[in-house]
Formats: sequence, structure tokens, C-alpha cells
Amino acid sequence: MVLFGNRLRYLRKRSNLTQERLGKVLNVSTSTIGMYERGSREPGYKLLVEIANYFNVSIDYLLGNSDSPIIKEKQEPYPTLSKHDEQILHLQQEFPELFQGIRNAKRSELVKMTQIMKILQEN
Repeated sequence: MVLFGNRLRYLRKRSNLTQERLGKVLNVSTSTIGMYERGSREPGYKLLVEIANYFNVSIDYLLGNSDSPIIKEKQEPYPTLSKHDEQILHLQQEFPELFQGIRNAKRSELVKMTQIMKILQEN
């Protein structure tokens, strides 16, 4: 899957992302991104879909079955979600470590975090 690796590297660089940053977005290690780009490792189907969605390209393009990165039928990524919900999903992709902490937090901790965020917004 050398072609996949080349295309992943191209898309990453075009988006001004480091391997480390892309790894955080996709929730994989920096070395895993490097192995994908060198063709020494292949992503699973679920991650392949995440990569295609993140860069807004088709899976066929990533795999080398098409030279056109354009998705034939353009759809909203989350058509049933509000703009606010979409923004939260994009933030989750950009800052996965923050959201991982939220997932593991107890309800009382979430209440405290919410109170702190409200105070910060007021100032």
C-alpha cells in the first residue's frame, strides 16, 4: 500500500499537519502514521474511513483506485446535527486528549468543569 502512504503524506502535508498532530487527530501514535506513510503498515477499515472523512477524500482515492480525491456525492458530514454539534465534533478531532479526559470523568467532575468553563466565559 505504498500508494496509500504517499497519498496520506501528501494530504497531511497539504493540510500543514505533522505526523504527531495527525496521530492525535486519528488517535494513533506518531510512529503508526510514519509506518502508514512508508507502506510498512496498513490501517484497518474503520480508520481508513476516518482518514477519508478527515481529509474529505474518497476511500478509492486513498487506496489508489481513483486519481480524483473528490467524493462524487457531496454531503454534509453530519446532516442531522446542528452547527454547534458539528463544531464540537471537529474540536474532538482536533483535541482528542481533552475529550478522552471528559469521557473518563465522573459526573461530579463534569459539573465542576462546566462551572469553571462558565466562569472563564464570563471573564
